[in-house]
Amino acid sequence: MPEATRRSFAGQPLATRPYPVSPGLAHARTYAARHGHLTSDKHTRQDGFPLGTWLGQQRRNARAGTLSATTSAALASLDPWWNPPWPYTWHRTWQQYRTAINGSTPLPDALHHWIAQQRARWHTLHPHQQHLLTHSADSTDHSTRSGTP
Repeated sequence: MPEATRRSFAGQPLATRPYPVSPGLAHARTYAARHGHLTSDKHTRQDGFPLGTWLGQQRRNARAGTLSATTSAALASLDPWWNPPWPYTWHRTWQQYRTAINGSTPLPDALHHWIAQQRARWHTLHPHQQHLLTHSADSTDHSTRSGTP
C-alpha cells in the first residue's frame, strides 16, 4: 500500500499495532460447535458472554463495512450464513423449521403457517433461500426435495 494512503486525514501516520482477537469469536466457536450455526437470538449467552448481542453488533458492522476481514472470515468459517443477505428473522425461523423437521417432535402450527407462506411466495425468495428450504430435510425425508418445500 502506498505511504500516502496509510495516513490519517490530518496527515499523521495511522496506528499499525495489532488488535487482540475478540473474545466473542471463542464463544461463537463454542456455540457453533454445540448448535451447528450462529443463528442465536439477541438474548443468547454463551458461558456468560452476551453472544447474541455481540453477533448482532458484528452483523451491523458488516453491513456498515466496518467489520474486519479477519473477523468476517472467522465467522463465515463457523457458519457461512452467519450474516445472510435476507432478513435475520427469516433466517432464525428457517433454522427453527430445519431443527423441527429433522427432529422427532411434530411441527408446531406456527412453522406450518410459515412454510406455507414460503411456498406461496417461492418466486420472491432469494435463490439461496430457496436452496436452504429445498435442502432443509435430512436425506431420509424427500418431501422438501421436489423444487419447493
